Amino acid sequence: MARQDLLVLTQEDLTALSNAGLVKRAWREIESGELTCELREAEGNVQARWSDGVNCFLPANTVLSKGRCSCPATTLCRHLLRTVLFYQKQLQNLVVSESESSLPPRAWNPGDINDELLLGYYSKSAIARARKLFEEGQVVAVSGGIKPTAHFHTLACTVRFMVEGNPAYAKCDCREEAPCQHVLLAVWAFHLLPAEKQTGLIATRKETPPVPLSLLAELEKRLLELARVGVSNYPPSLMDHFRRLENRCREEGLVWPAEICLELVQQLEQYRAHDARFEAETVARLAGELTIRLAAIRSDSGKVPQLFIRGAKSDGLMEIGSARLVGLGCGVRVGRKGVEISVYLQDQDSGIVMALQSQFANPAEGEPRPFWQLAQLPIARGVLLGTLGAGQLLIKGAKRSAGHQLILGRQPLSANPQTFQWESLRPPLLVEDFSELKARLSSLPPASLRPRHLSETFQVIPLTRAAEAHFSMVDQAVTATLFDREGIPATLVHPYTTRGYDGVEALLKALTERPEELRFVAGQVRMGANGLLISPAALVFEHENKRLMVQPWIDRANQTTQETEVKARLNLSPANDPLTYFPAQVEAALGELYLLGLERTDGSTTRYWQNLYRQGSAWGFSRFMKPVGKLTESLVEKDHLPNWDSSETARLMLEAGLLARLAREYF
Repeated sequence: MARQDLLVLTQEDLTALSNAGLVKRAWREIESGELTCELREAEGNVQARWSDGVNCFLPANTVLSKGRCSCPATTLCRHLLRTVLFYQKQLQNLVVSESESSLPPRAWNPGDINDELLLGYYSKSAIARARKLFEEGQVVAVSGGIKPTAHFHTLACTVRFMVEGNPAYAKCDCREEAPCQHVLLAVWAFHLLPAEKQTGLIATRKETPPVPLSLLAELEKRLLELARVGVSNYPPSLMDHFRRLENRCREEGLVWPAEICLELVQQLEQYRAHDARFEAETVARLAGELTIRLAAIRSDSGKVPQLFIRGAKSDGLMEIGSARLVGLGCGVRVGRKGVEISVYLQDQDSGIVMALQSQFANPAEGEPRPFWQLAQLPIARGVLLGTLGAGQLLIKGAKRSAGHQLILGRQPLSANPQTFQWESLRPPLLVEDFSELKARLSSLPPASLRPRHLSETFQVIPLTRAAEAHFSMVDQAVTATLFDREGIPATLVHPYTTRGYDGVEALLKALTERPEELRFVAGQVRMGANGLLISPAALVFEHENKRLMVQPWIDRANQTTQETEVKARLNLSPANDPLTYFPAQVEAALGELYLLGLERTDGSTTRYWQNLYRQGSAWGFSRFMKPVGKLTESLVEKDHLPNWDSSETARLMLEAGLLARLAREYF
């Protein structure tokens, strides 16, 4: 009977067990035809005698890493790898009887692995330690399939099961010796997955944490106060309330509400300092998110883990001694008064993805700089912002915020080029295919109810090609269809902006001229109405065994290009999609209310909300219109009642902000 454990190991699995260079070299040696091999199999033992004098032995009932080779290597060598690849190739070419044929891969559930089987791989003391960690409370996103995975949000590691029913072939990206304790936790997490589901978000803590009702009430009180008084009239003494509430939230384990309080204080301080980074919409967004989290903490339905809503012990400011970070491209967020450029990087030791952010205010006079020029500004001595996205960064003495923002210290930086060997990037950043990515996204709650990490939905996906790249008149964006290794499609969408015109040109040129050379895409991902959508920060192409990166936000276009498809269509105005446009308009209008304060509104504010209500009603919004309509009616009453009370209107602002925030996250 053929060795099923060897047959189901893909080249990606072998790369995870060793490294990409060894697997590529082993495969080239087989494909070259220069080597011959005498292969023998008896009772599950596989022996290979190679023409270059190397002998390999793979004992039955053991994992590949326990194989023996006559070469001097002390770890999994290329000879053992090529033996597996040759074994797979030989069995594919053999014509065998139906009773001896190998079974095709099938979807399975690691929850079928029982504790008795685990005792064959772990000591009782190791199982007891793992059980204690499990019951302390972890949040695990589990996904079944041919290669099931378990991603630990609270422990920042991912376990991938390669061979059905065999925990020894489970690969974790932690630094513990295999098989590590996370494999145990993953199996137990799959035990909790309902039988009818293939994916799910599992919370392992049995007891519900206490609800700090007085603290939640105080937070809501201060939000209502901010709505009534307004940022423009908010006294410094009241700002101290939010500072104290931040500290109280941290004491109660409410990490994410504490972070929101901190950001609200920063917005208030920026307004007082006439800082261009202040945005009224940001205040409305933060108030809406805090309202959502307070409601979810107060009324725990159990559908979303409280560790997601509140934050975990691992979510906090962390010191980074020294680290090597790999650049994953740059993203740009455009605001009314400036732009923010984010460089995404993965720590090669922890696997955590961080964002190094720089903000640039628009000039008071003249045209603002294009994005490619901003990317040429130094982030530190001798290190340009844009080069980090395509390079490697060696740091010392830096910090990582709770939201995974990289905060550089005073130590000098060292930046070097990279060769974009992204096969070696660590999960969960690197996913195998779009199916795995869709399963992961389907298990996630809305952004306002999950960890506030800047890179929470930032992914790297291996690709084989692109197709149908063009500039969409409707979306005013470059769109293309991307295909993974299984031939599954997803849609790339990169918007046109005046300041990002060069990057749009560079992206469209690369996708149309080299579609078959596309190997990886990195960017924010989400599920849209028609499938998976990817907003790229970087794309990696391969030509003649050399890889290069395109960063569509900050790259400069070829200046010899004159008239292009993009330039020919710039005068066309896209139609606004009500599902995305109207919630954004409500959030912007709420931002103006938070800036001015309900007690200082006038007739022009009332008329704006009346027009907004008519527009939303005409577009068919229903539940959304209830708080918007009541808020509008209350503003009309203010214009006619001398003793108007703003308390109820402030509550309507919170409700409208909650719905606007959720609508923007879903659409």
